[in-house]
Amino acid sequence: MTSATGRRASAARGGGGARRKSARGFTLLEIIAVILVIAVLAGTAAGLVFQGDGFRLNRAREDVTALVRRAARLCAAEGADHMIRFKPGECVLLDAQGKITGDRILFPRGSRLEVRGFRQTKFSRPDRAGLLWIMQASGLCQPLTVRLEMGREEWEVDFGPLAGGVVETRATSYR
Repeated sequence: MTSATGRRASAARGGGGARRKSARGFTLLEIIAVILVIAVLAGTAAGLVFQGDGFRLNRAREDVTALVRRAARLCAAEGADHMIRFKPGECVLLDAQGKITGDRILFPRGSRLEVRGFRQTKFSRPDRAGLLWIMQASGLCQPLTVRLEMGREEWEVDFGPLAGGVVETRATSYR
């Protein structure tokens, strides 16, 4: 028969009785879990920091489309013409007197804006004075195609003659 003191002494020497768990390292499962959490956090952070050209161009395209819809609503509500001025790097909504009504849409740095009017075969870049696209109070306007390019990404949006409705949107990637 061994006494309680004998069992403790035997366990301390590593022989028989209750085994002590080693506290020197981590299990493989713990290491894999930590690596997985770090990878998920790094992927999320990289996605937020390094947003691609396509993402920024898509956002600009959505902003331009929303601006055209807003112009159509204002024409109908106020019974007055409105204009959208496209300039290099930005576009803005103007009332019939040429006053800015709303926020400017700034295009991503390094992007290129081109427009093609009705019956034109080539796109052209607006100059510093800008290109005015008039939306009449009746809801009619000249059809217009807007192209945004950045790097290898490109968006084209065709706006129709009735209230500037979106007729077609095309995305092109040269990758």
